[in-house]
Amino acid sequence: MKYLIVIVVGVVIGLWAGVNIGKGNAIYENPFKEKSFVEDVIDSAKESIDDESLLDKGKDMLEETKEKMKESAKEAVDNL
Repeated sequence: MKYLIVIVVGVVIGLWAGVNIGKGNAIYENPFKEKSFVEDVIDSAKESIDDESLLDKGKDMLEETKEKMKESAKEAVDNL
């Protein structure tokens, strides 16, 4: 009976740790807790590109959007 309890407890602890390791979490965290959308986006951004290039791409996108808005405002004024 002792051995059965030890085996069951060992399997439960092993599954807990294994699921957390598989998800990339710390071993002591709750393996059933889902990540929020924001955490997923941050993890994805960190994995795909480094933070500096992400900021550079964001800056470029904002500059392009600013230019497009200037052009559309100019066209709107010209049409009046």
